[in-house]
Amino acid sequence: MGLANLVPGISGGTMLLATGVYQHFVAAVAELATLRFRIQTIAVLGSILLGAGVAVIAAAGIAEHLVVHYQWVMYSLFIGLTLGGAPLLLTMIKPLEKTAVMWGIAGFAAMAVLTWAQMGGSTAEPISSSWIMLFIAGIAAGAAMVLPGVSGSYLLLVLGQYLAMVAGIRAIRDAISDWSFDGILATMPVILPIGVGIVIGVVVVSVVVKFLLDRCRAATLGFLLGLLLGAVLGLWPFRAGIEPEVGDVIRGERIGTTEQASEIDPAHWNTATFTPSMTQGGVSLVLVLGGLAISLAIGRLGRNPSDEQAPREC
Repeated sequence: MGLANLVPGISGGTMLLATGVYQHFVAAVAELATLRFRIQTIAVLGSILLGAGVAVIAAAGIAEHLVVHYQWVMYSLFIGLTLGGAPLLLTMIKPLEKTAVMWGIAGFAAMAVLTWAQMGGSTAEPISSSWIMLFIAGIAAGAAMVLPGVSGSYLLLVLGQYLAMVAGIRAIRDAISDWSFDGILATMPVILPIGVGIVIGVVVVSVVVKFLLDRCRAATLGFLLGLLLGAVLGLWPFRAGIEPEVGDVIRGERIGTTEQASEIDPAHWNTATFTPSMTQGGVSLVLVLGGLAISLAIGRLGRNPSDEQAPREC
């Protein structure tokens, strides 16, 4: 989950789903929302969040470098990791009925539309960051952490709050490193509404998903499977960065001068597809298969007999 959140366009929820712990995560969050604090529930959330935190801290620089300079390598690996969750979900849905298939197609179609929108790039300009807009942006980011295949960065760009959120995080990080209490307080008008929104987004989506799994298990699992398979559409590996020019919109900000264009981090460049060489195609296939094997192995470790109960219709 931590590694997925480091890679643009990939949802941490996708990895939770692919490794077979998605239901346990949303159930744990939903239970804490009722102010029940069982040791097992805290252990589930603690282990997932600790693992994600360690991955983010340990691999942030490496992952960013690989995504920027070897995107086809990283995305090939993530295609395999994502597809590895499909067999586990199919096992949980058995017997496969028409309801699950229909909702699976709906989930796949929803991801196809979202992928098409993301591939087109966001042309949204930054919007004035009132606390209400920041709060809404936080809810969107929190929901994206739980919903498989949904990119939180893209939702923030659409809402025009990406730059405000990044600037707020950078400011509070600098204030903490400088041990500046006044600096930390100065970031609260941005960080507080975003933080509260994220918590609400995670809790609300987890409660809704838990409710749907309890009441409409077959349809919900089918829809999640569709989201999982559809997420692969946004991971086409053979894309490369395009050097920005005046007039382009990068991360919600329109470039006005050549100097401004030259200062943009390559990690934020827009991308376009390219034709891979034979070697790249072969290595990509090996990485997909490797990611698939890893995901299948993790999924088997996390398999629980209770996950394979007969699906319930609405």
